[in-house]
Amino acid sequence: MSPVSTLSILAATACRPMRIVFLLAILPGAAASADESGPCDLAIDGVTVESSRPVEGTSLQRMALAEFNAIIAEIPARQESWIMDPVRVVLEYLGTPGARAVSIRRCDAAGERARETSVWLLEDGYLDDSVRGAWYNFILGRDDAGRWLIKEGREAYRCWRGHHQQSYSEQSCS
Repeated sequence: MSPVSTLSILAATACRPMRIVFLLAILPGAAASADESGPCDLAIDGVTVESSRPVEGTSLQRMALAEFNAIIAEIPARQESWIMDPVRVVLEYLGTPGARAVSIRRCDAAGERARETSVWLLEDGYLDDSVRGAWYNFILGRDDAGRWLIKEGREAYRCWRGHHQQSYSEQSCS
């Protein structure tokens, strides 16, 4: 039997998840068995978020949303493809903290050419001694040129030890 690892991408159509699975061949001894659940099994639906806080003003020194949106608004529509995709806008805003596993869900407020959408992002397995992962929820709006701008963002954290090992909270991990 050939060892394989699965990488799952959660896509959303009308807010109903659809799982797409890619099989990747890897080196012998590095794969877990297919019936084991592991740190890459992230289900956004099953997450408990006890409290969250706005993404602005956090200790991570992120750019203010108004400043980030002003940069997007200055880019001519269709010159940069990432500004036309709400998921890529969120990823650009957050950067890449290096989580072992990431799940993303997008849900449009309406059908084709929606003017508003929500993006949830769940990260787990940070190489950090206190913070295990983060939960984010962003609401974005499309401007007349088709660029996506972040209207609001919320975040919560999951800890490796102490409080909130099984849920997410605005409270910092110690």
